[in-house]
Amino acid sequence: MEKIACNLLIDKGLQTDVTLEGNAIAAPDLACPDYYILSNDEVRRPLRFQGPKEGWIFLGIASPHALHALAEVTRQCSLERIAFVDNNPLQLGHLIRLIHWILDAKDRVDFLQSLFCGEITSDGQQALGEIPTAPTGSIRGARQGHRDDNLGELEERFWRGFELEIDRFLATYGREVERRPDGLLTSQRTIGEIDQCILTVACGTRERYSQWPFTAGFGSGFLRNEHIFSQLKETLISVPISFIAEDLSTFADPFLSSYRYHPIALWTSNLLDEWFSNRMPGIDKLRKSFVRLASQVEPYFPELDLYLIQDERCSWHVPPTLRAGRGRRRPRLSIHTRTFREVSRRMVGEKRVEIVNVPTWIDQDGGTSKLTCTDYMLLTEVQQGHLEGSYDTIFLHILAGHGTPVNQFLELLALVRNRARRLLILEHHRWSPDFWSMGGLITPREIRALLGQEREVLLIRGDRPWPRNFLMVYDDSRT
Repeated sequence: MEKIACNLLIDKGLQTDVTLEGNAIAAPDLACPDYYILSNDEVRRPLRFQGPKEGWIFLGIASPHALHALAEVTRQCSLERIAFVDNNPLQLGHLIRLIHWILDAKDRVDFLQSLFCGEITSDGQQALGEIPTAPTGSIRGARQGHRDDNLGELEERFWRGFELEIDRFLATYGREVERRPDGLLTSQRTIGEIDQCILTVACGTRERYSQWPFTAGFGSGFLRNEHIFSQLKETLISVPISFIAEDLSTFADPFLSSYRYHPIALWTSNLLDEWFSNRMPGIDKLRKSFVRLASQVEPYFPELDLYLIQDERCSWHVPPTLRAGRGRRRPRLSIHTRTFREVSRRMVGEKRVEIVNVPTWIDQDGGTSKLTCTDYMLLTEVQQGHLEGSYDTIFLHILAGHGTPVNQFLELLALVRNRARRLLILEHHRWSPDFWSMGGLITPREIRALLGQEREVLLIRGDRPWPRNFLMVYDDSRT
């Protein structure tokens, strides 16, 4: 799979994703009202992410609540890549600023002081300490219809203990602010047509306010407790992050296809609501694409393990194949997808090659491997000396199982053993009843006799209760 071309906001203080390339755009001036300071999305139903706990990808609209959704994924799973996408560079720039405030903060109170541009007194901190945590897996947001979150009194106590610096707020956000008993009244000029809002620390009950409350969601998401706050900080430091200035309706398909062998958590805020689909024709197509990718099975590829998270007030209901919680029903992934998921999780670095001996695979894939940032090469090309230099990952894709004589296969192993930081060997399992009628298969013992002890060997089951394939992992013995 080739790198994805896109417009990127580059932040040198964070790790970047090597699978993306494109035009770097200038960091925008955030002293203007053309973005959301906070969100009013709500996720009441507990988020749960099934399947493997490693190798996850997070893709999210760059609304501030994306960080709450990210924290919920981080709490349950290990992430490999994070990508935020938005057609508003200002919203991306603000999200980068929020991330740096998190990284620079010693605790949640410190972060909130940066966010609201002021100082939280001891009385304000006491009020924060009494705000109950939301149910596990949920994210606080705005609610209406007389569903009071019962946080109004604590909200007022917090603001009595907050010392606002008005000039600092104006310099930070480029908009006027008015202190209210239960929040900060300010303006915004965004696509959602909510020109004024109340910024709150936790309360989201619409009936309590003259304008829509946009809340920090304290007591939920990354602000649930100090442990989760610190956990998110560690993730933001250690996991590559991209900030993509594109429209999700055109960017999603190539990105999701590139990470087809990973479980993917997708934060869409309220983008899939009818309000947006009536104004933006690409939204309906995007919804249909999500449903198709999360439902289709072999022989239709890719099969995505996709978990969609959105504002629960959204008028578009998430089908069972996409749910990130109770009621999720995704058809079983094929042996191909399950096997390549294990392969993909073990690939390292940017320079990767997949060696095959079936030319039609390359033709069917348009000359590009389905694996992220990976080139295709025919075995005959390798035997002719075209494998030049060293690689981060060399992947041998079922060569003996597709007719390469064992002696040639062993010669290849000797050739590539120290040409890569990591060598992955995938083969059919000789003892699987699926292949009893086949000859010429090789076993882990024969590979081990030549290459020595592997880093890892994995037996991969098919649709019946016995191993169908095996995957061996070797790291360069010189490193």
